Amino acid sequence: MSRPPQPPPARRVPHVIEHFGVRLEDPFAWMRDPAWPEVRDPDVLARIEAENAYWQAATAHLRDLEERLFAELRGRIEEEDESVPVREGAFEYRWRYPAGAQYRVWERRPLRGGPFVPILDENRLAEGKDYFDLRALRPSPDGRLLAYATDTDGSERYAVRVRDLARGEDLSFELPDTGGSVVWAEDGRTLLVVELDPRLRPHRVLAARIDAPERPRVLYEEPDPAFFVGIGKTRSRRFVVIGTGTHVTREVRLFDARTLEGGEPVVPRREGHDYRVEHARGRLFVLTNDRHRNFRLVAAPEEDPHESRWEEVISPSDSVYLLDFACFRDFLVIEERSEGVDHIRILEDYRESYRVDFGEELYAAAIGGNREFDQPFVRLGYSSPVTPPTVLDWYVAERRREVRKVQRIPSGYEPELYAAKRLWAVSRDGREVPLTVVGRKEVLERGGAPCLLYGYGAYGHGLQPAFSPHRLGYLDRGMVYAMAHVRGGDELGHGWYEDGKLFRRWNTFHDFLACAQELCWSGLTAPGRIVAQGGSA
Repeated sequence: MSRPPQPPPARRVPHVIEHFGVRLEDPFAWMRDPAWPEVRDPDVLARIEAENAYWQAATAHLRDLEERLFAELRGRIEEEDESVPVREGAFEYRWRYPAGAQYRVWERRPLRGGPFVPILDENRLAEGKDYFDLRALRPSPDGRLLAYATDTDGSERYAVRVRDLARGEDLSFELPDTGGSVVWAEDGRTLLVVELDPRLRPHRVLAARIDAPERPRVLYEEPDPAFFVGIGKTRSRRFVVIGTGTHVTREVRLFDARTLEGGEPVVPRREGHDYRVEHARGRLFVLTNDRHRNFRLVAAPEEDPHESRWEEVISPSDSVYLLDFACFRDFLVIEERSEGVDHIRILEDYRESYRVDFGEELYAAAIGGNREFDQPFVRLGYSSPVTPPTVLDWYVAERRREVRKVQRIPSGYEPELYAAKRLWAVSRDGREVPLTVVGRKEVLERGGAPCLLYGYGAYGHGLQPAFSPHRLGYLDRGMVYAMAHVRGGDELGHGWYEDGKLFRRWNTFHDFLACAQELCWSGLTAPGRIVAQGGSA
C-alpha cells in the first residue's frame, strides 16, 4: 500500500516585528515577497510550486469529479451576456460579453434609436497584461467625453483617463494613484477624483480640468487618518457630494455641481452619527441615525439644512431598518429591511407610501441603476432563493412592473421544482434567529435530507435570501441548503449587528447552534447529516 502524499514542511526563519511596544515573532514572514503584488523571490515561488504539487497528488482520486463539477458550474454561466440598457442624457448605455471574452465591451446608442456602437473595449485594454480591472466608466454631461479608471497591476491604484468619443481616442489626460471613482462637474470639462495616500487611504479630492490635468485643484483633503473619502453627485445633478467617514461616523459636504463652490458639511461630524444626503424639489433629504439606530428620513430646505429645520418624512422603527433611498422628480424610493427581507417602498409625489409586491415571501430586492432624475419608473434588482437575478422597471404611477431581464441558466433551470421557506430558531437567550432554507420540493416534503448550513455574522453584513446558481449542484443531488442569519449581520436591524460584535461573539455562536437544532427538530434534516460552514469576525 503506497504512502499517502505528505504536505511539504515549511521552513522557519526567525523574524521579529514590533508594533506599539508589542513584540511579534513570525517565522513565516519570508513567504511574503518584498516585490508584492509581483512574486519573484525564488524561495517563495518554490514554496508555491511544492504546495501545488502536494494538492495535485492529494486530490488525484477526485480529478474526474472535479472536472464534472467544473463543467456543471461553467454550464450555469451565460458566456455571451449583456446588460439592460440604462438611459443617461441623450444616450442609453449597456455592456456585453462577447463569446469567449474575459472582459466587457461597453456600448451606447442615441435615444432616438439605431445600433449600439462600442465606446470602450476592456479586452483591448487588457491585452498583454497579467491583471486588469475597470473600476469606473462615466460619460460627461454632454456625452462627448468618457472618463474611466483602470488598475493594470493589482495594486488597487487606479489611473483615470478620458476618451474623446467622437474620435474614439484617449486624450493626453491622466491622473494616477486614485481610488477609481470619477465624477464630472456640470461644465463637462472638470473631472473629480479621489487621490490615495501612500497607505492606500482615499484622502483627497482633486478637481482637474481636461486641458490642464497637471494642475489639479484640491477640493477637499481629510486630515484624520481614520476617515476615508468618497465622491458622488445627486441624481438631480445639483450638487457634487463629498462624503468622509469611518464604519460608524460620516460627514457629508455639498458643492455646487456647476461652480464647485460651497463645501460646508450638512451636519458637522460627531462620533457615531451616520447619515446620507440626496436632493429634490429644492430640499435635501437626509437618512440619519441621529435618534434611532435603524435610521429615519428627514428633509430640510437646501439653502438652510441645519438640523433645527429638519422635518420627519419617515419615522424610525424598532422593526424596520432603513437601508438606502433615491430621489426622483415625482417620487422617492426607500430600501428597507424587516424580518430579514429587503423591501422597496415608494412615496408617490413624496407623500403616499406603499411597498412593491414581488409575489414571493422570501427575496432580495434593491434599487438598481437609475441615472436619470426625471423618469416614470425606478429600476430594481430582484432575486429569491428560487428566482434567478432579475432586472425590472417599476412604473410608479401605474403600479406596474416590466421585467427587463431574467438571468438565464444555459444548462437549464426549472424554478417550479424548487421551494424556499423561513424557519425561526430560538437562541440561548430567547432571541429568535431567522433561517432561510431552499431545496427541491420533493426533498423538503420528504425531510431527513443531508444539509449544508451556512452562517456569517460580522461587520453588519447580512445574508440575503437571494439566488445562487452554484447552489444547484447541492440541491439537485438531494441536499437542502440553509442560511443562518445570525447576529453580527444586520438582517433584523442595526441592533442585530450590535449584538454580534466582537465582545458578544458568543451570541453568534449560539445562534448558529440553535439554527442547526431547528433544522433537525423541523425534520428537514437529521443529526449527523449537517455540514456547517461560515465565519465571523
